[in-house]
Amino acid sequence: MKTSIKLASIFLLGASTALLIGCGTQNDIEIGTANIPASWTSTTSVVGEILLSEYSTTTAEGVSIEEGTITINQGGSYTLQGTLTDGEIIVDVEGQEVELILNGVNITNSDGAAIAFVQSSSSTITLAEGSTNYLTDGSNERDYDATLYSVSSLTIQGKGTINIVWNYQEGIATDMHLTINEGTIFIQAADDGLNGSTDNVSMITINGGTLIINAEGDGIDSNGSLTINGGTVITASALTDGSWGLDADGTILINGGEVIALGARNSLPATSSTQKSLVISFWTTIPKGTIISIESWEESLLTYALARDTQEMVYSSSSLQDGVSYEIYTNAETSETANNGIYLSSTGGTLLTSVTTTSAGNTQRSPGGMGGGSGWGGERGPQWGSGMMQRPEGLSGEMQPPQWGMRPPQEEMQFPTQ
Repeated sequence: MKTSIKLASIFLLGASTALLIGCGTQNDIEIGTANIPASWTSTTSVVGEILLSEYSTTTAEGVSIEEGTITINQGGSYTLQGTLTDGEIIVDVEGQEVELILNGVNITNSDGAAIAFVQSSSSTITLAEGSTNYLTDGSNERDYDATLYSVSSLTIQGKGTINIVWNYQEGIATDMHLTINEGTIFIQAADDGLNGSTDNVSMITINGGTLIINAEGDGIDSNGSLTINGGTVITASALTDGSWGLDADGTILINGGEVIALGARNSLPATSSTQKSLVISFWTTIPKGTIISIESWEESLLTYALARDTQEMVYSSSSLQDGVSYEIYTNAETSETANNGIYLSSTGGTLLTSVTTTSAGNTQRSPGGMGGGSGWGGERGPQWGSGMMQRPEGLSGEMQPPQWGMRPPQEEMQFPTQ
């Protein structure tokens, strides 16, 4: 049986509409293919192979090995395999393209980045098909602020998997542009999960693949723009210091894929996005593990166990349509096993709120704080008034958080172990 209580404000975003707040998925997560070529191929010649171990070796010229530091100073494509227990890969090639093909590597650096492109005209990481790769940094301050760092534009492609653990700052960072075309990427970060650092210049573009981020800072942080054209993107950020799930100084476009973003708040997708997004601003901090269900009269769109304590959630899916009433429930129940927090279906739950997408017509947030939990400062609040959600009868002052008493989810975000 479902019960009802109003606890969230919701807006609808779309190509020709304003802001939508909510979420939805189908029974299976679809990986978007918008703007993705049939295959991604190397544009550089294969130079040689680097075998990582306590005594690393290489068949390539232009590579120097000094204890745990392997330096590449010639352009081209390099295949890497093996384990480096305390070392780093440095790419220092002025004006040339460099591609690193990771084919089962495990690189740990206690004093800095696992892989750093400090000079190159462009940088590419290719995840060899079927491979599983690990990059881990230490917790000490260093020259490069990410486990995988590039001073130039960085592209990630290939049909393998990479697990990135950053104990000091970002997971993946570039001073220029970051493009993710395919691959499965898990990131645990002490600060931002993804970071493009150059103001009004950096562009982060996600065309496909699966990206799972658990960050103490922002999930995805671009000092320029962010565009998601396809793939599955789940990003969860800490409420500490008001971290954001999606944070961009410029425009955010969501044109395809499945997107879940959790945090204290989020930068809002532009109304020029070609795919609609739901943005749920909760009245309070919703605890980690709470199962959120989003339904229409036709289908269950999403059942998701929150990966972290959350105050705002963005969801985008090709399933979201105009003129449809969506209901958002909490404390839903399921006996299934989750895939990165997503379940196929659920039953029961308490109705937080509902929204008909055609009725959401204002993209601005009203001033004032939201009740319960941490305040939002001067920009967070529900939209009351003509054409918006109506304040529930008899409500005055701050709204109180629900009595949770929920059972924990069966499974949280899945980060593979070595």
